[in-house]
Amino acid sequence: MKKLLTAVVFMLISTALFAQSNTSTVGQTGNDNSAAVNQTGNSNSSDILQNNGNDVPNMATVDQTGDNDVAEVKQTSWGTTVTNDVDIDQAGGNENEAYATQNNRDNYIKIDQMGNSNYGKSSQYNNSNHAEILQTGDDNYGWTQATGGTTYQYVTQDGNTNIGTILSAGGDNTAAITQLGNLNVAGGVHWHGGLEGIEQHGAGNGASIEVYGDENTTFVEQSGDLNAATVKVGFQAAPTYLSDLNQVNVTQLQNGNVALFGLTGGDNNMIDIAQDGDNNYTEFSIKYGDDNKMNESVLGSSNRTRLGINAAWGASSDGNEIVISKDGDGNYVAGKIEGDANMVDIEQTGASNMVGTSWHTGDGVDILGNGNDVDISQTGTGLNSSLNAIVGDGNTIVVNQSN
Repeated sequence: MKKLLTAVVFMLISTALFAQSNTSTVGQTGNDNSAAVNQTGNSNSSDILQNNGNDVPNMATVDQTGDNDVAEVKQTSWGTTVTNDVDIDQAGGNENEAYATQNNRDNYIKIDQMGNSNYGKSSQYNNSNHAEILQTGDDNYGWTQATGGTTYQYVTQDGNTNIGTILSAGGDNTAAITQLGNLNVAGGVHWHGGLEGIEQHGAGNGASIEVYGDENTTFVEQSGDLNAATVKVGFQAAPTYLSDLNQVNVTQLQNGNVALFGLTGGDNNMIDIAQDGDNNYTEFSIKYGDDNKMNESVLGSSNRTRLGINAAWGASSDGNEIVISKDGDGNYVAGKIEGDANMVDIEQTGASNMVGTSWHTGDGVDILGNGNDVDISQTGTGLNSSLNAIVGDGNTIVVNQSN
């Protein structure tokens, strides 16, 4: 009887494990193919391979519900105008993995994961592709990479301690990461090692990162001409999220690039922007934020920086620190400060640099508030100029100019 009971228990356990561990493999070669896989339970595996030689689209859909599931889709087409589609949905599970790879133009990938400790990755090779990763939960990792131009890549994460990474090579690409929660990182291991949230190589690319929450870390690196990077922290939404102790890092190499940073509601954030090239533009904006630190380092000529520390609707922005260093010729700095106990340090090295120019206002550092501290240093040949205006009590400004 004891042996019989043991055998029955073993059989029940084995049956349960077997029912929760399914494997699906689909291989399709030809035109206008469609594959749909639905798996419920734990430790499921789905592998779809579609190979098309003509200009006819393929479609693959995978729906998995459970833990430790793996979904992988590969689509290869050798036509010139084909449009392939991948949709992977992993709902209500933890430690799932989703991989999608496409090799052609005008393709679309969507990976949607709900749960914790999930991993989603999309890879696209060629031009005019679209990839989207949506993750809800904690400890998730969303990664997209693309080679080719005019590609759209999006990572959206709602939760804590998540990582989002976007890599792209080629021109006219668009990349955006949105993170809601705390201790998230817009970064990951990139092509050369280290952490980069959005890394773009080529000209005319656009990068956007928006962060709601505390103690998040953001990286943007762009190499090429006419690129644009926008980072927003604690921006207005419904509801409004105050965001504290975040760290932002933006690096741009080459010429004609634009770096924009905006903080709406947050304290003790750290922002670092570095540009190497000519005709670049940087803008800092703070509204309803105290004790934030912004550093800009610029190497090159004809670069411009505009800063704004604003107060409105009865709220002020106090105790902020802005340090700007420019090495080159014909560089400009201008901006306005409304608040108390803010510190601005501007250092320009080179010829014909200006604090205050007609391209923005007539004023360099325009202050309305009390106890603010401004230090301006200009070193180099040619005509350097500094034009500033201060209204309030207990403000201090020091200007040093030397040839």
